[in-house]
Amino acid sequence: MERGRSTAPILPTPVAAGANKRPSTGWYSLTPTEAQIVDLLGGGLTNAEIGERLFMSPRTVQSHLTRIYTKLDVTSRTEVAARAATR
Repeated sequence: MERGRSTAPILPTPVAAGANKRPSTGWYSLTPTEAQIVDLLGGGLTNAEIGERLFMSPRTVQSHLTRIYTKLDVTSRTEVAARAATR
């Protein structure tokens, strides 16, 4: 080991909570996974089918959908699909 050099791993700089650059509402607020779910939902897939494609449980898909509804200010998967189709 060279003198003066640390072997400690370099850790990322901590980011303050809420420092996310993504908006809190609207299409641009969706995470990449949420956007994939919207795309698959628009194709008429069920939560189980979406889960199979994304390697997650139907319950996890439902959790993502609940956050999507809030971000897009809608109350159903039908509304999400309709808005996605006109987007």
